[in-house]
Amino acid sequence: MSFLELRVLLLETRGGGDFNLARAAHAGAVVFLLLLAACATKPTLLNSERIEQRFGSYGVDVLEQSSSLRRSNLYSLEGGERICRTYAVVQFQDLPADIAATQAKVLAGQSIGASFKAAGWAVAKRTVYIGAVFVDSDDHGILQMMHLARPQALAMHVYRLDLHKSGREIHYATIIEVHHPAYLDLEALHRIYGAPATGASDPAEIARYEALVHFE
Repeated sequence: MSFLELRVLLLETRGGGDFNLARAAHAGAVVFLLLLAACATKPTLLNSERIEQRFGSYGVDVLEQSSSLRRSNLYSLEGGERICRTYAVVQFQDLPADIAATQAKVLAGQSIGASFKAAGWAVAKRTVYIGAVFVDSDDHGILQMMHLARPQALAMHVYRLDLHKSGREIHYATIIEVHHPAYLDLEALHRIYGAPATGASDPAEIARYEALVHFE
């Protein structure tokens, strides 16, 4: 049902009577379902888009990369300096050959989300874990890139990244992101992504995420 058809239905309910009351109740239910559908299909901003929207600029530095792992600094400029807003660790899956051209752009240093979005893919995040990583070392690379003093409890988001196009789904990577407190904290992550679809409750698994985050 379109919104125009819904408006006609609502107009027809004016005039009272049990029949019209029933039609009004039905129309109200349809409004609720349409609003839910609109919310469900609203795309989540890419990290690159959110950083640029929030701070007015965006760039990415690839710090380390192989065919299976990539570490990168997603930054904004402040007073001419690069301030890390998100430190990301990407664990790539075995990928099909037909996305090799787009993957080559990623491996050349371009943004993952922006590259695949430009190639016509929808990018979906499926949250695995939201928590905090405690950083208490002056030589920790994250604090240096974020221009923060120790100690810091930084919000960490672990999620599965899937690609969708024409009914096809590809599990692209598992991504660990640690955010600057002026950008995203735990409250903001829960507000944006909700509760994890699959919780990482195993302490050993969480410890593995935290170990992967360490960078000097």
